[in-house]
This record gives sequence, C-alpha cells and structure tokens, in this order.
Amino acid sequence: MNLLLNPKKYTGKYIVKYLPPTEGIQKVGGFSRGRHHSNSLRLGIRNETLPQSGTSYYPLYLYAWIDGKPVSKRITITGALVGDVVEYELKWGKTSVFAEINIRRNGELIPIIHNSTFIKKADKWTIPIGYELYEYFEEDGRG
Repeated sequence: MNLLLNPKKYTGKYIVKYLPPTEGIQKVGGFSRGRHHSNSLRLGIRNETLPQSGTSYYPLYLYAWIDGKPVSKRITITGALVGDVVEYELKWGKTSVFAEINIRRNGELIPIIHNSTFIKKADKWTIPIGYELYEYFEEDGRG
C-alpha cells in the first residue's frame, strides 16, 4: 500500500486490455482520502458491446465514494479500444472532483467527447491521509 499525505491529485497511465463484459465499473486506479469506501476518487472502465456489430469498446468513468456514498459519471461517449493508452489525472477539489483524460491510439492522440468532467461533492472535511488505489477487476457477483 502506497500511503499519500493530503492527496489532491493522481496521475496515471493505463493500457486497455480485454475485459469480460460486466455490469459494474472496473477500477483502473485512483486514490483515497481516508478509507476508500468513505472518500475516494477513481478512473473506471467497462466492456460494452455495440449491438449492431458485436464489437467491444471500453467507455471510461469517473467514479468516487463521497461521504460513504458511491457516485459515478461516464466520461467518454465512444470509449477506448484494446491497446489504447489512457493517460489520466484525477483531482480532488473543495467542492468537486475532476478527471482529465487523453487517449492515444497507435501513438496518436484521438479526440474524445469529454476530456474533463466533474462530480459535485459535499464541502466536508476529509482525512488528509490516503492511499493509492490500484487496478481491480471482478466478475459480476464474485466480489
């Protein structure tokens, strides 16, 4: 576990790999402010399938636990593909949490609909110590 002192920002890089379809959002990375199911901020991903072609794509999500309640917001409309590199920065502000996302495909920056998004949060004091949250993927009903 990597402890963080007063974490407000987290940067990461993730290479999209095949994930089986699930109902839940799978964690790519992020950080907590105190216990991770009390106050935390994460980048998430999920395998979805285009009904017309059966092609898998991977929308990205900003998801968080704010004052012990889970909340999520879809960041990308189209999503990433297997092999894409997702560069991200998550920020914990006073009244909102933010994500800035870049997706690179074959080394080229590809346009995405939303490259910054936010979730409003209560302006409540949080513990100034947290820890890094790593990739975690689970099958539906198994975790």
